[in-house]
Amino acid sequence: MKKLALTMFLVIGGLWLYGQTTHFIPAFEGNGQDHMNIYVIGADISGIPLEAGDEIAAFDGEICCAVLTLSGTVSSTSLAVLRASMADPGEENGFTSGHPITLKFWDATAAKEYDNVELTFYNTSQEIISPVPYIPGESAFVTASGSDVEPDITPGLTVAPNIMNGATNFEVLVRVSEVNGAATTGAISVVIPRDSRLTFTWNPALTLAVGETVHNAVWSYTSTDPNNHIFTTSEVIPANGILRLGIQALFNPGATRGKSTVTAQITSGSGGDSRPSNNSDSEIINYFGE
Repeated sequence: MKKLALTMFLVIGGLWLYGQTTHFIPAFEGNGQDHMNIYVIGADISGIPLEAGDEIAAFDGEICCAVLTLSGTVSSTSLAVLRASMADPGEENGFTSGHPITLKFWDATAAKEYDNVELTFYNTSQEIISPVPYIPGESAFVTASGSDVEPDITPGLTVAPNIMNGATNFEVLVRVSEVNGAATTGAISVVIPRDSRLTFTWNPALTLAVGETVHNAVWSYTSTDPNNHIFTTSEVIPANGILRLGIQALFNPGATRGKSTVTAQITSGSGGDSRPSNNSDSEIINYFGE
């Protein structure tokens, strides 16, 4: 019965709230294409509902895919509908199918943007479900809650083994943890400085490193930077959550012996990070030549 009621409401009873936007700017021109409808059935900032004049925008990472200005508060009887536009091939002017949905708020009265917006997804029976990614032609139903609490992400690095005799194969595990009780917003980048003695092998299908589950499938690796190995994800890390990546590597010290440091650094502002002072972690390798 709930499913039927919600479906009928969407057909004949929905209040589509919209108006001219003043803050968020869509990445596309015109009406967009291959839309996904995001039905917002509740929107608040720290428990206070958004009101007329406030804006809601849908993002794929840093790409604005849809914007609307509210003409009133949002509820299950007065939906806000975002029509997110898919990107043109080779362009960054809309969402990419399969990428996670994120929303941002603009509080017109306070003239303040909120990018720490937690989403809860529902099916048409009003049951909570797992997050739905961007898919052209599909729909998502969400409640959205913004907060003044900002995310704080910090890396943890493990190298195993860290005592090496001659050319040695080893694994690198990077844990990216949110420690301030706020979901991340936007892309996250981790950099590891290059070392001529180190050779990295990136395997996006890897699921285990240093005995822990890793999430390589949601990370991308940039190998062309001359100074750093760069790993990037648009995956949202939930409040107090963790996202891992694993690297298979070879260290070849030749005939030398000594100590070397491997460092993982989260780039400033990644994921909406609010505390740069804890954005790096290091591990020391003790090595001996053959």
